[in-house]
Amino acid sequence: MIHIFHRPRLILWLIAAAGLLTRPAAADDAHYLDIFGSGVAYAARINGFPVAESGDGGSVSSFVTPLLKATGNHLDVISTARPNEQVSWLRVELAKSPKEKIRTASDPGEMIFSRRFDFVSEIDLTTLPAGAFDVIKGANPPGVGPLTFATVSPRRQAFGIRLAAGHELPAVPSSIRYSGLSHTLARAEIHFIGGSPEHHVVFKDLKLQAGGGTISLDPANTAQPFWLDDGSFNEIWIFGFSAEGIEKLELLSLKFTIRKSSTQVADAFGATVPVWAWTRGADPVDALADPARRRALVDRIRKIHDTLDSAPPADWSPYFETKLVDLAKALGRPEEAIRADQLGTFQALAATENWGLEPFDEDRLQLVPLNDHVVLASYVDSRGPIESVPIIPPGTTKPDRFTIPLYLAEIDGEWTVVR
Repeated sequence: MIHIFHRPRLILWLIAAAGLLTRPAAADDAHYLDIFGSGVAYAARINGFPVAESGDGGSVSSFVTPLLKATGNHLDVISTARPNEQVSWLRVELAKSPKEKIRTASDPGEMIFSRRFDFVSEIDLTTLPAGAFDVIKGANPPGVGPLTFATVSPRRQAFGIRLAAGHELPAVPSSIRYSGLSHTLARAEIHFIGGSPEHHVVFKDLKLQAGGGTISLDPANTAQPFWLDDGSFNEIWIFGFSAEGIEKLELLSLKFTIRKSSTQVADAFGATVPVWAWTRGADPVDALADPARRRALVDRIRKIHDTLDSAPPADWSPYFETKLVDLAKALGRPEEAIRADQLGTFQALAATENWGLEPFDEDRLQLVPLNDHVVLASYVDSRGPIESVPIIPPGTTKPDRFTIPLYLAEIDGEWTVVR
């Protein structure tokens, strides 16, 4: 299946054109990932493939049969409670049901597993054991004592720590509670830093009142966006301005509320599925480490791009044949029917007003191994590398865009689109 992102109307039009809104008719089982939640943003992957995401905890049901192996499947769900939510929870279910059967809430099929997660944890820096962190700037007296800021200019105060392995913050906190602050800290910044320069989240224009209080860390107030899978943070810095003449700025307690669950929901589970072409792909890490094999992959992506940009739709299909065969098996439909649907989708795209693709940009291309077999090709700042110019979908008057990420595997020495 081609994954198309951006405007909902364009998405529905393309899915309908591909004939994928009809239910499969074969008698074997289909597998579905169902996610329900409240007050939670989440993203889910099966065997490395993105399958579901929501920014508000909305329910998602995804048909995932083509992504499963007979054994050793892995489902990863990264989820973050939204700021200021009183209740945050997530339930993840994987079920199988005969393809010809219509699933209902009361009869969703045979459950492979079902897990529920509730969110909230609090990390108190001032009660962590000895050796849990080192002070980079400022001081922390041995035993129970205040966190002491360093004066770096007549009014500017700074405090920084580096957390030891095993004590990192697992996510950007949703709020901070503090007490025993000896003086007000204005125009404050709080920095959370991970293992790379890009892994750095900053909250600005905060105010820490003398005494104590709670600060909500709203993602809207960050200096740059951050994503659900940013990972852990091992450095924390606080900067701000105090009144003139302050000799020492101390803080008795600093607590971070973490609202996140990042877990491998199922370590390994089996499924009765065919052997998909993508599972025969060579080790992508080895392939990308070989300059010649990596160059062959980039050249294949460029060829796909140029074909979709300028060749007639009939010439597009061979690049997606392997993916098409797997999809036909997954849906229980004849290959010719899927092939006709796919060609219809391609023809509809080519017939849109002002059809064309943005130029291929190798400098923006990133190649990421998703699992033991597949590489995701995308642009560093979008879903590309198949990225349309503004087009006008049927029934609309406003220009729109879409992008297509490519999932490729090196099968028998040749790079092939498999998803």
